Amino acid sequence: MFAQVSKVFAAIPGANGGGLGVIPEGVCAGTVVTTLGAAGLAVPPESDRGNRWCAATAAGAADGDEKRRETPNVGTSYYAVGVSEMAGTFIAFEGPDAAGKSTQVRLLAERLRASGVDVVATFEPGDTRIGPDVRRLVLDIASDGLDARAEALLYAADRAEHVAAVIRPALARGAVVITDRYVDSSITYQGEGRELGRAEVAALSEFATRGLVPDLTVVLDVPANVRVARKGDDVDRLEREADQFHQRVRDTYLELAAAEPERYLVVDGTRSPDELAEVIAEAVEKVMVG
Repeated sequence: MFAQVSKVFAAIPGANGGGLGVIPEGVCAGTVVTTLGAAGLAVPPESDRGNRWCAATAAGAADGDEKRRETPNVGTSYYAVGVSEMAGTFIAFEGPDAAGKSTQVRLLAERLRASGVDVVATFEPGDTRIGPDVRRLVLDIASDGLDARAEALLYAADRAEHVAAVIRPALARGAVVITDRYVDSSITYQGEGRELGRAEVAALSEFATRGLVPDLTVVLDVPANVRVARKGDDVDRLEREADQFHQRVRDTYLELAAAEPERYLVVDGTRSPDELAEVIAEAVEKVMVG
């Protein structure tokens, strides 16, 4: 049985955001974080997870909106360690549009199923009862002009239902869940792309998911010219955004991955699908047996 240590959200301002120099262990900003020690579990020294305790989100809020929107240090994690036992394994695929995520989700699911593994392949937004309506609202060009906060809340609503109805039940029975997009999509697209603030959007997703974090997040990275060439004229409301928007999205994905290299795999999305599938399968195997 694969034991998953999930993480509870904590906005930890970086040094360039005027945040705390030492992250205190325990309770901050009214958020109770159960430490590993209190649960009778040892913190793996090699993971440095013992340093990721919650810091006061109010510390950044007190400095005003502009201060809160400053980019965190590359080494900043938005998550403190909490404790959760889950029988399954949770894999998320992230990256810009047209990076090849759906193809890799399919290839990985086929590979694992061929080995007799119970696999649930899913996606966001849209793979729930309310999902198709949410997907239409956030992506249809008819929704141009939709308020950025409303957009973020719609994604969070879809994610809350997705986790409650699809992801958690599958993990509880021991399945491998592979999702095409998850929390990082909101942090990058709404947090940075829409400039709502990474910490604010991450807090919204933490509430929606109850702190459920993937065991491994695979980021497929592609440069702008490749993304544009692959999409052609078939673009949705978000894909029509300016190049600067998409550059912020790409940069944020890479910064999130750099902040937690033990939980991310960044791959070159310009490589052939079969080559990528081998690299990804090797990383997933290590997570499943680890």
